[in-house]
Amino acid sequence: SYTVPGRPYPSYNVYWLADGALYGIYALGGPALSVFAQALLITGTYLLLFLLCRGLAGNARLATVALFAAAALGFENWNLRPQAIAFLLFTLTLWLIYAFRTNTRTPRGLVLGFPALMLVWVNCHGSFPLGEVLIGLWLVETVWARWRIGARSRRPVWLPALALVLAAAAMLLNPQGFGIFDYLRQMAANPVVRRLPEWAPASPATKD
Repeated sequence: SYTVPGRPYPSYNVYWLADGALYGIYALGGPALSVFAQALLITGTYLLLFLLCRGLAGNARLATVALFAAAALGFENWNLRPQAIAFLLFTLTLWLIYAFRTNTRTPRGLVLGFPALMLVWVNCHGSFPLGEVLIGLWLVETVWARWRIGARSRRPVWLPALALVLAAAAMLLNPQGFGIFDYLRQMAANPVVRRLPEWAPASPATKD
């Protein structure tokens, strides 16, 4: 890194897969192809999110409102960085969850999609715990439905539980192993990182 001459920048520890992909795109077409690929990634992700919302709400207008809300929350992170892949991985995880929640005929083998997505996520960006959060919420909701409805509920509790365990195991398939969690702790406690606008809590007093 040019800001700290003479010291290595161990991006391979966390972002190696996204870095390799971004470099490959840049090598093929330079900045123009990089920006175009980024635009396709972001646009495609929000299209998938819109289709998911429309399918759940049954109303394109409501889905559009939800999409604009999601865009308003995420537009500051559309820049050309490894974190962009997290948008797609987050949305694909949602797709899998709702495929199981809304269709009892969804092939059980698709549960392997959760660790597959996590395997890519953990090697691309530090936001990978969000995948576990999504699956965990699915598990809690399923347990709650079983408790309220009882035997009438067709949602098996073992399915989100298995997805949670498999995704957690996939977290460890990275260059640091368990050390990835220490990386998250260091990032969260880093005073420089905590002063960055994208990490700051939302406030009406924000001026920029």
